Amino acid sequence: EVAGKTGTADKPKPSGGYWNDKVINTFASTFPASDPKYVLILTLDEPVETTGPKPRRTAGWTSVPVAAEVIRRVAPLLGLRPEVEATPMDELVAVRN
Repeated sequence: EVAGKTGTADKPKPSGGYWNDKVINTFASTFPASDPKYVLILTLDEPVETTGPKPRRTAGWTSVPVAAEVIRRVAPLLGLRPEVEATPMDELVAVRN
C-alpha cells in the first residue's frame, strides 16, 4: 500500500518565464499507507515518457512509475511484503481466448 501526491511544475527559464516543454515533477509518498513508516520523495528534472503518440511529462507518467519500482525493490529489504487477498471461488470467472 502506497499513498502519495504528485506535482508537476513548469521549469523556469534563466531569462524569466517558463519553458513550454520542460518540467520538474515530484511524487511524495508514504508506505505502507495503512500504517505509514517510510517516506519516499522522488523528483525528476525534465522527465519525458515517450511510449505514446505525444511526449508525456506529468508526474503520473514519469515520477510515479520510478517511485513504484524503488518501493518494489526496497520494501522487501525493510521487511515489508505485499498483502494478497484471495478471491473467493464463487467470484472467479472462466474466460476462453
